[in-house]
Amino acid sequence: MGALSYLVAMQTKNRFLKFVRSPGKVIYAVVLFFAAVMSFVSSDLPSHSQLRDVRELYVILLVFYTFAFINIAKNGFMGGGSLFSLADINLLFTSPVRNTSVLLYAMLQQLGRSLFVGVILLLQFNNVNGYYGIGYGEFLLMVLFYGITVFFSQLVSVMIYTLCNGNEKRTAVIKTLCYLVVGLFAVCGIVGSYDSGTFTIESAVECFSNDLFLFFPVSGYFVMILQGIMQKKIAFVAVGAVLIILLIVIFAFVVTLRKFDFYEDVLSSAQVNSNTGSVDTNVPTDKKVKVGKTGFTKGWGSSVIYEKNKKENRRASVFYIDTFTVVLAVVNAIMAFTMDSLWGIFAAQIYFVLFSVGSGRWLKELKNPYIYMIPEKSSTKLFYMLKEQLPAYLVQSIVVTVPMSLIIKLSFPEAFGMVLARFGFCWLFTAVNVAMKNIFSSTNKGIFYGFIYIVFCISVSLPSVISAFAMSAIFVFNYEFAFISIFIVNTFIGALLIVLNRKLLDKGIR
Repeated sequence: MGALSYLVAMQTKNRFLKFVRSPGKVIYAVVLFFAAVMSFVSSDLPSHSQLRDVRELYVILLVFYTFAFINIAKNGFMGGGSLFSLADINLLFTSPVRNTSVLLYAMLQQLGRSLFVGVILLLQFNNVNGYYGIGYGEFLLMVLFYGITVFFSQLVSVMIYTLCNGNEKRTAVIKTLCYLVVGLFAVCGIVGSYDSGTFTIESAVECFSNDLFLFFPVSGYFVMILQGIMQKKIAFVAVGAVLIILLIVIFAFVVTLRKFDFYEDVLSSAQVNSNTGSVDTNVPTDKKVKVGKTGFTKGWGSSVIYEKNKKENRRASVFYIDTFTVVLAVVNAIMAFTMDSLWGIFAAQIYFVLFSVGSGRWLKELKNPYIYMIPEKSSTKLFYMLKEQLPAYLVQSIVVTVPMSLIIKLSFPEAFGMVLARFGFCWLFTAVNVAMKNIFSSTNKGIFYGFIYIVFCISVSLPSVISAFAMSAIFVFNYEFAFISIFIVNTFIGALLIVLNRKLLDKGIR
């Protein structure tokens, strides 16, 4: 057994033992497995003929696979710290193992995290079966192809990183070429979906069902093969298989034959990402950071934390609009095309909010010593930590909601109410995060922590959901009153949670 094979085997064994010895993880896995089984068992294959156009399903799969591909492949443009931890560097780069093998090992390590979404897909069988009449075998094939798409996306990510190799000029050229390819397909899709002066779901499906989009790298290839299998089109399967084989040959040529040393780039990137504060100054780097205007002209005491985070937001995004916000706006617009229920679209929005508010800059401040050294009250410092998030939540809510409201033709009061309601949920879930950090400050954050977080969020959301139902019953077809009631109730509950956990910073560094 080779060194890396032994390492992977031991890591797998230790993770399994850690899993079975953690009751919370076991319970979470059992609940997830039970939900997936019930999704299959509780569904009957449709006997009616009023099903949606199956081409719509292929377009949804293409978009979903493409999102996974781009999200994974773009990591190749980042430093090696996106693939390796400092522990990997200290263990692997000091051993007599080839660089190619080390890269493949890093790819396999990242693969497991990305495949978790495939497990969540198993819960969607009822919807896919009800809308498109897809059977058990076909649905499992879709989930399997998602996993394979993720695997090949990792291959492309490693190949991109190999070609870039820490060289900024080369990275800029390759990134430009990749963005041009993505942009070309995006423009073709937008222009092709524009029919008779407006966008419709029928025109979008008609456009993206064109064979051109099946040639989008990786995701298009697997949708082509999947469509060929499900519709018994041998030509689609053959062409898709040839493209995949060609991709494997290119990967083998680039990664295996290209000789390079990426240790220094990996080390410097991993040290920055690890946030250890012990960067080796002897590691050379030619990377330039665009900081823009530096220095502080405002702020005193704990308010400097707010000014600092506001400046970091300015450097990382444009007017609080980052890449993730744009992705959410696109996903929300797609759901507006495919879903008939306004409340279903809004619920999908809140689902994304549930997992996105847990990555704010205020959480990073808890891991640094500076906020604890400021001689002010804990509640004051907490206020300035959270203040920075509010403008970002408001801008994100506007950017995500406006395109969707135009597609489904909401009135201005309804769109305004939905923006406020989404903002209210952002504030509420932020308050839940504060409470969770206060309650579980010394607990190892794992799957059980995530499970409790979801249960907590659902529990505190119930009052606003009840108020929305009440307003909907009183003011029928006037959704703005229901949305505004959600905003008011969630704002009050969120503020109450913040007040109850205002002593969070008194517990020290997490």
